[in-house]
Amino acid sequence: MFEQFHTPMNKSKFSTVIAMVAFLATVVSSCAWHSMEEDVIPPPPSFDPCDTLSASFSDTILPILVASCSPAGSGQGCHLVGNNNRPEVSNYNDISLITDRIQARVINRDPSPMPPSGSPALSACQLELIQRWLDAGAPND
Repeated sequence: MFEQFHTPMNKSKFSTVIAMVAFLATVVSSCAWHSMEEDVIPPPPSFDPCDTLSASFSDTILPILVASCSPAGSGQGCHLVGNNNRPEVSNYNDISLITDRIQARVINRDPSPMPPSGSPALSACQLELIQRWLDAGAPND
């Protein structure tokens, strides 16, 4: 029965068949099954407009304080430069001297909240940014 494979022609055919089977087995085993669900692109990570990790004094905190405490022409500029009755909020040196007041009056809203009633309130994000800055030691970055 196996005598038919002993001829040179049959050995060549047998080798070809074995090579083709091995090739097909390799191709089939390298293919991975996947469904159409895997082809769906996942949504991008959510964007957090209140990015407290990249907040800095000069780019984040100072603009909040200037806009809320000393806006020119708003009539609410209690902390304008040159107003001797109240501390200025125009630069880091002045603001760093009143971080305890910022914590008490802006964050804790005690004894008299800032901004005062009748003025636009700070958003939850702005309050969180200020709180994180204070918790970090109020760095000048």
